[in-house]
Amino acid sequence: MGTETIYAGDLRRVELKVKRRDALEAFRQRVPLHLQGEFQPKPDQLRYWREAVHAFDAWAQRVAGSHEGLLLMGPQGRGKSVLLGLLCRRGAHRYALTPQYIDMGIASAEIDDARRMVHGARSRTEFLQESRAGDLLVMDDVGYSDSDDKELFRQIVQFASDAGKFLVIAANLDEEALWKYMGADNREKSRLYNLKRIQIEKAVPDYRMARGA
Repeated sequence: MGTETIYAGDLRRVELKVKRRDALEAFRQRVPLHLQGEFQPKPDQLRYWREAVHAFDAWAQRVAGSHEGLLLMGPQGRGKSVLLGLLCRRGAHRYALTPQYIDMGIASAEIDDARRMVHGARSRTEFLQESRAGDLLVMDDVGYSDSDDKELFRQIVQFASDAGKFLVIAANLDEEALWKYMGADNREKSRLYNLKRIQIEKAVPDYRMARGA
C-alpha cells in the first residue's frame, strides 16, 4: 500500500471524525432535550420502529431502491416524536448525519410572531435556511394545529426532495387528511410518494396519556 493511499485513508477518517463531532453537537442543540434519550420501544411500537430504522439504515447505506424518507401517520401519544429523536441520534452517532428537527406547531407560532415583529421570532425564510444545514430533516406534529404554516411544510418537502435529504414527517393525520393538508399542489404530493408510509393504528396505546395518569 503506497504512502498516498495511507494518507488518503487517514484524511477520510479525520474528516469523518470531524463530521460526526459536528453532527452530535447539532443533535444536542437542535433536538428537544426530552427526545435525546436512548429510548426503547414498547412491545406495541416494535414493529413500526423496526420498519422506520430499517428504511433509514437502507438510505444511509445507499442501498439501491431505498426510500427517501419516512411518513409516520397516526394519533398522538403513540411514540412518533420519540422515534424521531431516536433517528436523529442514530443518524449523528452511526452515520455522522446532521439532524434538523422542526416542531411545526412551534415553528408556525414563531413565523406568526415574526410577521408581527416580535423580537427574536424566526421567519419562514430563517426556518428554511436552517433546514438547508441538515442531512436529516425532521418535521414533527404536522397537522396537530389548524394554524400550521403549510407553506413552510411544502417548501421543506420540496427542498428535501431536490437536495436528496432524508425527510421524516410525523403527522397526527391519516393519509387522506394529509393530502388535504398539503393543498392542491400535486408536485409536493408526488414527492411524498417517495417516502415510506407507516400508518400507526389506533390500537397502539396512547403512552402520553398513560404517563399523565
